[in-house]
Amino acid sequence: MTFHPISVAVCCAWVYNAEAEHAEHIEHLKHENGGELPETPGFDFLNRRTKPYPWGMNSLFYNPHVRFHHSDMITSMLTLP
Repeated sequence: MTFHPISVAVCCAWVYNAEAEHAEHIEHLKHENGGELPETPGFDFLNRRTKPYPWGMNSLFYNPHVRFHHSDMITSMLTLP
């Protein structure tokens, strides 16, 4: 047995544990806020874009189950003079 399969197994276990903790944290936040995630503050430095991507306003790896949708905030930023 070599070191490689052992390291892969350890990494898989670590990632599984980290994702389980993240899911538990999200469920805790939903429980505290009546079943919905709290609204994320619209900081000026988040998602600065001067023009949309060819596929839309979100990044290529956008996940609607984890991230909130920035379209309203970004649309208002793009229309500024």
